[in-house]
Amino acid sequence: MPATNENGLAEKLLKAPPANYWHCAARKPGEKRYSKSLDLTFDQVIKNVVEPWLEGRSFTVGPLILRSSDDASEILICHTGRSAAELSREWYATHQKDYRRYTFDTTNLPFRSGTHVAQELLFQPGARRPFAADVGLVLRLCERLPKAAQVLAHRSHKEKTPYVISDEYDVQDLLQGLLRGYLEYSVQEDMLPKIAGVRSSRVDVSIEELGVLIEVKYAREAADQKRFLKELSEDLMQYAKWPHLKTLIFLVYNAKVFRDGEALKKEAAEMVIDGRKFRLEIVLA
Repeated sequence: MPATNENGLAEKLLKAPPANYWHCAARKPGEKRYSKSLDLTFDQVIKNVVEPWLEGRSFTVGPLILRSSDDASEILICHTGRSAAELSREWYATHQKDYRRYTFDTTNLPFRSGTHVAQELLFQPGARRPFAADVGLVLRLCERLPKAAQVLAHRSHKEKTPYVISDEYDVQDLLQGLLRGYLEYSVQEDMLPKIAGVRSSRVDVSIEELGVLIEVKYAREAADQKRFLKELSEDLMQYAKWPHLKTLIFLVYNAKVFRDGEALKKEAAEMVIDGRKFRLEIVLA
């Protein structure tokens, strides 16, 4: 399956990777046939192939199970502007008079016509998990925030002043420090477009390159759960006005005071507001 890729096209594609029509193929040493997974989302490629590859974990491509990257003799990742089924239908329409004379596997079509990115995602020095994986990293850092706070609250050197979290601003500062330590992107507080009737015009943390907004809340009592839910509902319209939004993280620190925090977590969902699609994630820290 020869790869087609003009110079710089893969890098350009990965700056803003399309959500759909990604394809993977792999084979083990000594095997002639490729195992394929077609019509994946970019999130699926990152989560199911790229992350395990870079972390040395097992993963699957179609029915093929690979114990690690060392278990594959070759792996391909490419993107096409249309689905594999559409490419197949187009090929048969073009060859409808004599296609029976061909012994041609149309599942190879995406890899013949697509933009290949395996080199950029898996093999370049310092290859890292891009975009969707970095959003996952942001979520994990939000979830692990209390662990970092616990270390700073109990300093090993007694003469050092403990870092105590007592309000939302303390949470924001610690979170920004962690994010800037792990991410190469700009992490900042951001002004949102003003909307009539909305309380606030500023979000706590924004990462424009990833399309991530983080709204931080500090819970003091069980009654805050109802109030936070009301505020979230009121502010969703405002968040959706941010032109880069792909993921909104609603982070509640000290959520242990809630009687039923899991009820709040059920608000996580795929959202569509004024035509803008984004993912709402609820993190109780």
